[in-house]
Amino acid sequence: MNSLPRPVTQSQQTKRQGSVSSLQATAKRSPSRYQNQPDPLAPPVPMNQWYAPAAPQQKRPFKTPTPSNYDIPSSPTAHSNNSQESTPNHDDHATPDTAVPQTQIPQPPRAMSDEEQQLATKLKETYKNIVNHEEIVQKHCIEITIKINHLNHADAAQPPSSTRTSELSNDLWTIYHHNITLLVNYHDFLVTALKPSVNLNQFRTGKNIVELYKIPRRMWVYGVVGFLEVLKNIMAIFSDHEICSCFIAYCFSIISNLTDPALEMEGWWSEKLGDLSRMAIALYASKFIDWKISAEYWYSVSMKTLYGHGKIYYHMCTVQQDNLDALVNIGKSVICRDPFVPTTHYLRLVVENICTQRNILSLLELPIIDFIKIHKVLLQIHGNRDPQSAQSGDIHDSQIQYGIDLVTRYGLTFGSDTNGYNFFTRELFSAANQAPQGQHDMAYQPVSFGNSGYSSGYGMSQAGGISQQQPSGSIERMSFWANKGPSFAIANINHLVGFGDAKNPFAKIFLLPEALKERRDKKDRKRKSRSGSSNPSSGNGILGADATIDGQLVCASELSPLDWFCCLQFINRSVLELSIRILNHYLVGPKQASNGHVIVWLYFLIGVGNAVKQYPSARTMFGWLFNKLFPWESLITYLNSLLGYVKSKPQLSAKVARALARDDVLGYYNSHEFLPEVWKCWGTLWFDQVQGEKGDYCDLEEAGVVKPTMFDVPVSGSFGGDLGSDPRKRQAMEEEADVRIVRVLVLARAIADDFPLYGLVRTTTHFAYDSAVYNTTDSVLVQSLSQGDPMAYMEEFLLGDGRFVQNNLIHAISAHNLVQAPTESVEAKDRAWFGTPTPSHDGEEIVEVDELDGFGDSEFDDDTNDVDLEQGYRFSYRVGEGIAPPPMGGAAAYESFDNIEGNLGDRMDSAITYITLDTNIWLKHCGRIFKCVRNGVIKVSIPLIVFQELRALRKSAEATIADAATRSVIIIRELYLTREILPLRFDGTVASDINETTEFENNSNWRSSVDETILNSVNEHDEIGKKLMKGHNMALVARDGQPQVVLTAKTAKVFRYCILITDDRNMRLRAKTIGLTSFQSKWLFTQLETVFPNKCID
Repeated sequence: MNSLPRPVTQSQQTKRQGSVSSLQATAKRSPSRYQNQPDPLAPPVPMNQWYAPAAPQQKRPFKTPTPSNYDIPSSPTAHSNNSQESTPNHDDHATPDTAVPQTQIPQPPRAMSDEEQQLATKLKETYKNIVNHEEIVQKHCIEITIKINHLNHADAAQPPSSTRTSELSNDLWTIYHHNITLLVNYHDFLVTALKPSVNLNQFRTGKNIVELYKIPRRMWVYGVVGFLEVLKNIMAIFSDHEICSCFIAYCFSIISNLTDPALEMEGWWSEKLGDLSRMAIALYASKFIDWKISAEYWYSVSMKTLYGHGKIYYHMCTVQQDNLDALVNIGKSVICRDPFVPTTHYLRLVVENICTQRNILSLLELPIIDFIKIHKVLLQIHGNRDPQSAQSGDIHDSQIQYGIDLVTRYGLTFGSDTNGYNFFTRELFSAANQAPQGQHDMAYQPVSFGNSGYSSGYGMSQAGGISQQQPSGSIERMSFWANKGPSFAIANINHLVGFGDAKNPFAKIFLLPEALKERRDKKDRKRKSRSGSSNPSSGNGILGADATIDGQLVCASELSPLDWFCCLQFINRSVLELSIRILNHYLVGPKQASNGHVIVWLYFLIGVGNAVKQYPSARTMFGWLFNKLFPWESLITYLNSLLGYVKSKPQLSAKVARALARDDVLGYYNSHEFLPEVWKCWGTLWFDQVQGEKGDYCDLEEAGVVKPTMFDVPVSGSFGGDLGSDPRKRQAMEEEADVRIVRVLVLARAIADDFPLYGLVRTTTHFAYDSAVYNTTDSVLVQSLSQGDPMAYMEEFLLGDGRFVQNNLIHAISAHNLVQAPTESVEAKDRAWFGTPTPSHDGEEIVEVDELDGFGDSEFDDDTNDVDLEQGYRFSYRVGEGIAPPPMGGAAAYESFDNIEGNLGDRMDSAITYITLDTNIWLKHCGRIFKCVRNGVIKVSIPLIVFQELRALRKSAEATIADAATRSVIIIRELYLTREILPLRFDGTVASDINETTEFENNSNWRSSVDETILNSVNEHDEIGKKLMKGHNMALVARDGQPQVVLTAKTAKVFRYCILITDDRNMRLRAKTIGLTSFQSKWLFTQLETVFPNKCID
């Protein structure tokens, strides 16, 4: 049977080498992406020899600078699945000639089936077309690049003539035609080769062909990137050429088809769609927001199946809307299996850019910006410190002290709002040296960031003395700190591990130097294959290794116990202090918000413990470090409170017992994950130590995700609604909390039983700490080392600047938590705690509720009096605290009203129904509306589009309109700050902040459909209230002489939760057509004067 490609002749070889010389000459005049592209593909193999035995092959320089210049290899099957030639296509810089010579026992070739022969015949013709069009496209791209360079270097006084630009435009369309044909052939090749088939051998054959000829890589480089580079170069000549939109749209269409999971390349092509979106930003600056959102979506899709690729995490953080998640991803990018290696300066610029990626924040989200800026400051002060870079020692010391004080103040006030109320400690702080009892000895000050012009001030009260204002919005705050808690922990851990600094002892024990070495060697092999040189290149920059332990690439296996103590100097002590303080806040705070944060830290402890087992020389140093600084007292109290809660719940105890009955419970979770906070840790080197590294997978199930709905979380913002009236929602939230409790206890049990390094132990009744470990002094520890005295390193690290012994950072373990190491067996402790496991369905911890919206929508008890830690752990899911008790009339009062009439009319009541006013009503009656709301007469909602319209009218040419708009905006802001007005998005959902502008940025034509948007927003909010039956069991305002009426499930479904007030007759008519209730302002104020005659509403 004929081979797929045909060998090239000598004349063809000479001609194509001349084309390459032209390309290189062009690149010197105008840097082009072509000269930086990796080698495209491996030499082809005759189709009838794909199944022949492999033979030894000598390495030789690769001779294919263009995709049509092929040589037949000495052995057709040298590119077997086990060679580097057929590695997965996730590496953009893979080279095709790094195959390792292999010698195998000769075996007779397997005969091809009829289906495989048909497949080979189909692919043969398609491949010929690919080769021909690759050559044509390359040739035309070179020619048009030369023309573009000539036009760009022309005299500025002589602009290009219309004839030359017209000719250039025609050439562009010619290349476009050939490029589209090339993409179609690539697509046909892939779909034909990877088409699902009942014949497994046929599918494997097609997959081997795709990998052998590197079709996906070639499609991306020669079919997409090459022409996009040409289009980018013509932007100076054609500012907005139609061909740009046509080509990008076609690329999106054809690549999106290849993300079909059946082709088993969804993750790789999703990453390329994200890259394509980022490239499109250069061609469509006006659509920056749209392309940024597109890139974020496709990178998020690829991250679900591809793990450990630093470039994906880095690209994701540059387009991500959520600042905190972006900080998490930049941290993951430098501490993963295939790390991204930026310079220190560039890394600081990326973190600084993250601070400004999304500035549409509510007051509740301001701690995120403070948190990111803290990490930016710590990078500036501690990141790869070079004494020669500082102008003087005094400046360097002052910067260090500034960072120390900044972290201390931030850590102490973490969780405090603008009134000084701390969410975790539930105490009020004052600005005048009044600290909460037993907390610290340092006055609380605003967290200020030097010359940045930013000061949060949310860590203190604005007036002297203790503020008497009580905290508001407990549900929203509980949801915020619970949802963001895991991200705070992951970001701290990634920075603690070194943020890409391989000299950090955590980075060494998690094998970051090995990852950097592999990356360097890979680049050396590629450089060597291109140049044909046998001399290995020397590393430089961050990849340059020293001969001492200060070197980036000195591995953990090369260090002695004394060397590990010497590495303490490379731990960022400010990050360590910040991590401990934030963890301690979560441990002493409400348990509903703490579980996710604690789960991440428990996994980190397990990862460190497993790594220490591999390198015993590090055991002494890490044991000393964790025993001295980790908040064991708070953790033990936290774990015992959870344990007491579980013991009081037989069903929950049975769940824990069944989980512990598994042979490898951590391995089971690793392959059946359903918690989003754990998934966020996947791909990092420190989490790879828990249950082995995560690689690249075809789908979520293969990756180990058992509940895909865990990804259904808000991109950003916080929850602002009340879903507690739905019993299914309430049950789902309780189950979400229960599975996290189970996970915490399972992880804590593993640490206590499997890692004596830490000193955490279990008795038959509770968690405790090993007194022998706690009482081990530093001198005894030093004597246990066979050589060297690490005391100087220990004292310098612990006492050098005094931060670890001041402000109550280290808490002594109480006497009742200290015990001798128990001698009972693990099984005996489990039975004493949780009883004997009972049979149950598999996956008992997995929540499968149809109405569950994900972890980001979790809700908790709206009660300002949080759970008392001393009383044990209790969950109180009384979300509907506004529910009135049953009326005196008994059940009859519930069922005697088929048509409920509230105090405002038919199915409308001032206690339940929200009044929405259009822009003109605000302009005419803003003062009266303010009085009505402040006196508790009505509940008001405002669509964001109305607020934006009022803001725009402040610049009106008419003084009366501008003045009324200004007063309206001031009133709305005041009402929002006191939570007396409800902002609505376009779709009727509650906005996270009154200043939210995302929808307007994504819709530049919002001014052309203001009325329709207002009607839709009000109508959708009313429908949401009916679907969720928000008024169920809520009491209407009682009338004189009548019993109080409470809505039943039946009446709650038809009650009116949002109505529109407008004096525009056309709007009222359109509202009627969609079933929305609307009235004039005259009707509203007449009703209010009748119902509330004694209220000041004029």
